[in-house]
Amino acid sequence: STILNPAPHSKSHSRWLHDQDNNPAATNRDFLRHDINRVLQQRPKSFETFLDGLKILGYSVRIGKDISISK
Repeated sequence: STILNPAPHSKSHSRWLHDQDNNPAATNRDFLRHDINRVLQQRPKSFETFLDGLKILGYSVRIGKDISISK
């Protein structure tokens, strides 16, 4: 048998819980996404300026092989 109309990839459990009407709690990723959007609304001129905006909001930014942003 074949699946004619496969469902798109399911949501993570935390995203699914967030989307439920009875549990509107935001995830850490939601907070980070919101703060990134706040910094981007200021239209930073460079990536460094963007990272400085995140630092002003209380985030720690580490740049190595990868970029790590934590609060």
